[in-house]
Amino acid sequence: LQGSAAAFVLSRLFRETGRPFVVVTHTEREARAMEQDCAFFLGGDPVSLYPAWDIVSTDLLALQRDIERIRIGVLYRLLQGSPGIIVLPLKALMQRVMPRTALEAYIQTIAIGDLLDRDALVEKLVMGGYRRETLVEEMGEFGVRGHVVDIFPPTATAPFRLEFFGDELESIRRFDPASQRSIDEVVDFALTPAGEVIFSEARKQQAVRNIRIRADELELPRLVRDRLTEMIGQNLVSSINPLFLPLFH
Repeated sequence: LQGSAAAFVLSRLFRETGRPFVVVTHTEREARAMEQDCAFFLGGDPVSLYPAWDIVSTDLLALQRDIERIRIGVLYRLLQGSPGIIVLPLKALMQRVMPRTALEAYIQTIAIGDLLDRDALVEKLVMGGYRRETLVEEMGEFGVRGHVVDIFPPTATAPFRLEFFGDELESIRRFDPASQRSIDEVVDFALTPAGEVIFSEARKQQAVRNIRIRADELELPRLVRDRLTEMIGQNLVSSINPLFLPLFH
């Protein structure tokens, strides 16, 4: 099959069976083309691209937050059992993925009427790779202003504004990140991590130990090793270069 024919056949099979499909391509370019073609035939929603990490980087401490958020969204969709087509390049298939148990343990449904300790919620967000900002405008960010907590999960199309009375969650509203104005009210939403590493104390200690043990194996320059150890130990990381994922999992 040539051109868009493979995507057309795959889309027909998905329509007729309703079963999920995983499509592996040789290159990232082929994966993007397949995803776009399938999205054209199916209307877009059931099709997801699972991108590969760019392991070859001139900066070992460089982050890849956009890729990280997309990958988390696809993993969450798979966890939910939603039927669809997942397209990924061979390189992505061969790369490490966060353990399913870690993702399942983090995910939490937050609903109106819940009793939540805001300090514990903030700690959970930081552990999940969220960055604290004054204004929440991008996925993977959160903000706190008095009794209001804003969160933008990578699996959501818009951020959520949580209003508390004491420890009770009184309302959840979606809002426009550009204007910061409310869009509508929702009853609940799923809180997923913003990255593929949950920065719990146990995982950070494991990573620091592994850095010391595997520094030579990973060919880490001493400056990078010391900086990375310091960042992890002092809670200065909200994301991690994918090269270092094996240190945590």
